[in-house]
This record gives sequence, structure tokens and C-alpha cells, in this order.
Amino acid sequence: MLPPVGVRAVAATWLVLSVACAPLTQPFTCTEDGQCDGGQCEANGYCSFPSADCESGSKYGSLSPLELANMCVPVMGSTGTVDPTGAMTNSTRGESSSSETTEGPSSTGPQTSLGSSTTGSSTGIGPATSDTSTGSDSSDTNQPTADLRVWYRMDDPPDDGVLDDGPLGLDGSCLPTVECPNLEPASPSGGAYEFENAMFQHPHDDAFELDALTIAAFVRWNGSGPLPQQVIAKPVGVGILNSWQLQFTTYMGEDSLQFVVGDDAVVDSIYIPAPPNEWMHVAVTYDGSVARGYLGGDEVVSEQLDVTIGYDESPLIVGADRNFGDTFTLFLDGSIADLRLYGEVLSGEEIAALAAEFE
Repeated sequence: MLPPVGVRAVAATWLVLSVACAPLTQPFTCTEDGQCDGGQCEANGYCSFPSADCESGSKYGSLSPLELANMCVPVMGSTGTVDPTGAMTNSTRGESSSSETTEGPSSTGPQTSLGSSTTGSSTGIGPATSDTSTGSDSSDTNQPTADLRVWYRMDDPPDDGVLDDGPLGLDGSCLPTVECPNLEPASPSGGAYEFENAMFQHPHDDAFELDALTIAAFVRWNGSGPLPQQVIAKPVGVGILNSWQLQFTTYMGEDSLQFVVGDDAVVDSIYIPAPPNEWMHVAVTYDGSVARGYLGGDEVVSEQLDVTIGYDESPLIVGADRNFGDTFTLFLDGSIADLRLYGEVLSGEEIAALAAEFE
């Protein structure tokens, strides 16, 4: 829901400014400093300009999105709040001392201890069933014995519902006001859904309220359309934030996937290289302290985040995001197959098995 900002993993606190203070024009996006008329193109694709009123030394321009326009760019490793004058005051968070910047999604709800998954039930979900004739045989590399919450294979027509092959049966559905994805005949895992101004969702469920999680999927971005573009998101709050999300974006001039976790005030993220027009298996994990990113079964990034995830009653969304309560945006122009959400952190060996299953 929130475009990427900053270098590596960074935290930022957000309060949405009133509409009366926001610019009336469409947000202006940039890809290089030269487009910002004396300013700097931040990693989230919006221009910032020097400002002595900000601790970071710069603030976003008036043509940035409503929630960023004329706000100070946060310094790395700090949380920020907006005072009545619109200035941002920052307080140090964690041990980070870099002056780089970032932003991301967030969430609301009770703050619980991290490192284990939580649902509305006091009992675990247990091992997921296998998709082969061996039943729940945990030796099946296609299905790690883990706390599987959602498994969308995306190999069936989505119009009458997106089947969830996980143990909870949380089938997805399309909305009458937004297009359904198309069934694509081939992907590394068999079928796939092709997204372009399309999405599906599932209403909020306690199974989505995870303190620790793993997201794994085969994904492909077509290399077209403005970034960021969402793979999966769990919105939170009334603005643009998410409890967690995985989205295509650019980072340090490189096409990337950004994984973000947070609440409605503090967020952190990691970035995974993700070239366009290529099928890839990506997995991200978060144990309440460390986020890891995997590409093709290999760990490529690990960052200390230390963010407690918060939640509300917003739905789980695949292929897009939802901002300001009812506006769907950041549609994926690409394809997804075999999307899985776990309520715990899979091991590197389990993730490698998922990635290798269809090679």
C-alpha cells in the first residue's frame, strides 16, 4: 500500500495530513534526480527538496501523494510524527544511525510478542495436507510440514472463486467492481493467474493475524506500468499502510521486490533483486526480529527489523492494494502462481524445496 522509500530496511511513522493541506494535482513520479527541478528523486519515486525545517534536510514536494506532500523525509532508523504545523519530529529507534530514508506500510491492533504465530484459536493448525496421493506425508517436498494458512495454486478459473488448497479453505473471490485475473496456461508450477487491473481478495480472518510468517510464490512482473505493483497485501488503517505486503518496485535504481512489515505507525522493509519478464520463485520470512528474502530457494538478504505487526479488519488482497478504505490501486501487471502464506518461518531447506519442486 505504501511506495518504497529509503535505503535497505528503514522505519518511518506516518500520520495522514488533512485533505485541505494536500495538493490537488495528480502525484508526480520520478525515476532520476534530473526530473525533480533541483530536488532529489527518492527511492519511492517522489521528489524531495532541501528544507532547513527537517532533521533529514529535505521534504517531499507539493506534487507528491496526499500523505507525503510537504512532509519531511524521515531520517533512517527513526520514527516520525507530524505536529500541527506539518513539520516532522523524529526520535531515534533501534541502533541504526544512518541518515538515509524510508517508508512503508503499517497496521493497528494489539501489540503482541513476536516469534510465534497467533490466530483467534488457542490450537495450532498443524501440518498441511499434501497435493499428492501420499496424503499428509511430510516427506513430500511440495508441502513442508508447517502452519499453512493459505495456498492459492491459481490453476483453476477464478471467476467462481479462487480455490484455497490449504487446510482452512479460505477461498478467494473477485469483486463485481474490479476485474478478475485471467487463467494463464503455463507457469513453473502448472497454471498461473495473469493480472492487469485485476485482483481478488478474502475478507479478514484471524488466520491472517500473524506475528511470524512466510510468503512464498512464483511471480513474474511484465516490466510495464508504474511502480510499485502489489503481489499480496494485508491493508491496515484508513490510509495507505499495510500490516505486511510484497510488491514490485525499484530500489537503488534496480528492479526489486519489497517486503514490508509494520503497524499503523512504524514500518520496516527488505529488498530482493527481481528482474522483469522472468518467472522466479520468491520467499520472504519474518520471525518478529529478522526478515529474510529468498530467490530461487537461495537466501539473498537478511535484515534486523524488530517491528511488531498490527492488524485490523481489512481483507487479504492479491494482485493489488487498497488505500484510504475503498480505493484499489497499485495493480500488478504480471503473473502469480502457487502463492502460499504460512503462520511461521520456514527453514531455508523448506524454502529451497518449494523453489525446486517445479524446476
